[in-house]
Amino acid sequence: MASLALGLASTVVIARTLGPRGQGVVAMLWFVGGLAVQLGNLGLHATATYFVAQEHARLGSVVTLSVAQSALVGGALALLLMGLAHGQPGWFAGVAPDYVTLFALAVPFMLAALFFQSTLLGLERIRAYNGIETGGRALLLLLLLISLVALQAGLVLAVISIVTTQLLVCLGYGIALRWAGAKWELRFPAGFVSAALGYGLKAYFTALFAFLVIRADIFLVNYLRGTAAAGLYSVAVSLADQALLLPTIIGLMLFPAVARPQQAREQLTLTLQVSRQTVAVMLLLVVVLAVAARPVLWLLYGPAFHESAPAFHWLLPGIFLLSVEIVLAQHLAALGFPRALVFVWLAGFLLNLPLNLVLIPRWGIVGAAVASSLSYGFVFLAVLRMFLSRTQAELRAVLVPRWSELRQLFSRRPPT
Repeated sequence: MASLALGLASTVVIARTLGPRGQGVVAMLWFVGGLAVQLGNLGLHATATYFVAQEHARLGSVVTLSVAQSALVGGALALLLMGLAHGQPGWFAGVAPDYVTLFALAVPFMLAALFFQSTLLGLERIRAYNGIETGGRALLLLLLLISLVALQAGLVLAVISIVTTQLLVCLGYGIALRWAGAKWELRFPAGFVSAALGYGLKAYFTALFAFLVIRADIFLVNYLRGTAAAGLYSVAVSLADQALLLPTIIGLMLFPAVARPQQAREQLTLTLQVSRQTVAVMLLLVVVLAVAARPVLWLLYGPAFHESAPAFHWLLPGIFLLSVEIVLAQHLAALGFPRALVFVWLAGFLLNLPLNLVLIPRWGIVGAAVASSLSYGFVFLAVLRMFLSRTQAELRAVLVPRWSELRQLFSRRPPT
């Protein structure tokens, strides 16, 4: 909850001080940086969690490979982004090349942070993961308040604040891994790199297509409707991201628990319980957000962002379906990552792209939201069908919460 509130507060500070156009620039920078990370990770983030969860002795090899890949691939992608920003500025419509160049400096650190946090999850160091994630969001909020509110410095210092935070968060994850016993290894065990790539590449293409389904609409809105429209839409997407934070964390914690060697029945029982509880919590959250979205947007972001509300409403069905998909997909990934997951997200992207190209020119940011919800719904149905086929579970056991679990979930007291 603290992480969610801090992330929301940072978005509010940017939107309130920079307006829709400035918010759109920041959203585009996050998109290009995120795309670079997706292109450069080669699936090692999934490999790190999977390998370390199965055998902690692989920790040193995983961390060494993570650092090498972040420096080499991340550095190359940062240079590529800088070159494209100045060589093809039209691709970043409305975003100055200097902003892209500055943000590109964060790419190697963003890549390393992704690898390190995935490794921590494999070790089940959940407290360290949550602490660093929350601390990073708190630091970003503080830097934004100083640069945008106290100093009224504008977009340049806001971008510098984001880059600085990414560097320090990466350092924090690295220190946490060192405390967990990670050491450098000058040689990898026989077959380690090929095994890491073999598992990781399946996760790589899945994550890449998933990123494009979930994030390409920001780029397309910016390209087709302008930076101000991208800013309005990014606020709706940001609220959706905050709503998806809970199922994302649940899925990340479920992955190592299922990946551990244990009986298949125990793995399935755990996932089904988590899925039903996710359905209950997210259904309640989506209903609350549907009622409160318009006044909350007006209160937090001001009248300049009132057009974000309809787009957010159209995103809500997709948010609910995607939250359940996250849980089911993590179960499948923990059991060896079936290749079919790659094709599910590829099909989702091939559906999402033409929908956006047709609907954004007609309906603006609402069209982007409709395209997203339809695409999320398609992916959910495909993953649900795959899950039911592979586990032989009943549909009711996946989606219908049990009264006893609801009582336990909503009456649970925090530990003292």
